[in-house]
Amino acid sequence: MFFLLSTVWLRSDWPAAPAKSPIDTLKAIKAANADLIEQQKKTLDVLEDIGAAADQIRIRGKRT
Repeated sequence: MFFLLSTVWLRSDWPAAPAKSPIDTLKAIKAANADLIEQQKKTLDVLEDIGAAADQIRIRGKRT
C-alpha cells in the first residue's frame, strides 16, 4: 500500500523573505510552483501505476 504525503503551502505559510522587488518575489513563487507541479506529476505517475495494477488484479480475478 502506498501513502503519498504532500506539502502544500498556503500564502500565509510561504517562507519569510527579506524585502525584495516584486519581480524577485514573483520569481520565487514561480520556482515554488514549478516544484509543486513536478511533485504533482510524480504523484500522478504513482497513481496511474496503482490504477494499472488494480486493473490487472481485476482481470486476473475474473479468470479464476
